[in-house]
Amino acid sequence: MTDEARKMFVDKHNEYRSLIAKGQAKGKPGQIAPKAARMLKVNYDCNVEANAMEWAKGCTFGMNMAAMLKRWGNNMHMIPSKTNNKTEAAAASVAAWFSDLQKYGVPDRNVFTMNIYTTLSKYSQVGPTFLTENKNVSVGAPVGVAIE
Repeated sequence: MTDEARKMFVDKHNEYRSLIAKGQAKGKPGQIAPKAARMLKVNYDCNVEANAMEWAKGCTFGMNMAAMLKRWGNNMHMIPSKTNNKTEAAAASVAAWFSDLQKYGVPDRNVFTMNIYTTLSKYSQVGPTFLTENKNVSVGAPVGVAIE
């Protein structure tokens, strides 16, 4: 990971969290996600990155249960490209995760159920952190290459 890519992860998380905080995050056409009451900015945590990197080295496209036990969420994003630019990959992955809100919209009554989690999990957690959870303030993510 590069410091530039780490900064991009933080900046993009905070950009999208700011939209949510201000009530400016767009869902399906005509929908706006409700304003957040206490949205904190995130910072970068290299311990979270190290944990995510260990998981990513296995090229397993699935949930990391060990991280879940630490109450860390995790998302993966695969970029079908030959680029090695980690900063671009960081920006693209956070944008892709956030785009679930526009794809699926705001849940009925804005209640986050397990059924909603299955469709909006990437919007609600980014990186391994919750994008919409106001208590989480750390992100950390590796950018690596999976060889087929």
